[in-house]
Amino acid sequence: MPDRRIVVFERDPQPHPGCVPASDDMIVGDLETILPEVAGQWTGRIALVHSDIGTGDPDRNRRVAQSLSQLLPPFLAPGGIIVSDQALEAPMLHPLAAPAGVPADRYFLYERR
Repeated sequence: MPDRRIVVFERDPQPHPGCVPASDDMIVGDLETILPEVAGQWTGRIALVHSDIGTGDPDRNRRVAQSLSQLLPPFLAPGGIIVSDQALEAPMLHPLAAPAGVPADRYFLYERR
């Protein structure tokens, strides 16, 4: 995607050394804290969100997914897509079918209405 800016929001970045984004493209912090802080800059501007928040703790996953269900949709441009490892629920989101071959409940896809 050479014509798109890719910005990484990461709680605890540990990328391969060859995959470290530029400092302006890496926002470090807990998503539930950092997303409200940057909302003015990014609201309505994001084409694709890849949300990989699973922790192995089902209760924590559920709580964070509930929070992100409210926080993430406003960031999307109309027609923007969220790919999430956790199910999200928000009126702005329309569920999409996962591509063939993706196991059920492995990824959840949503489009902003």
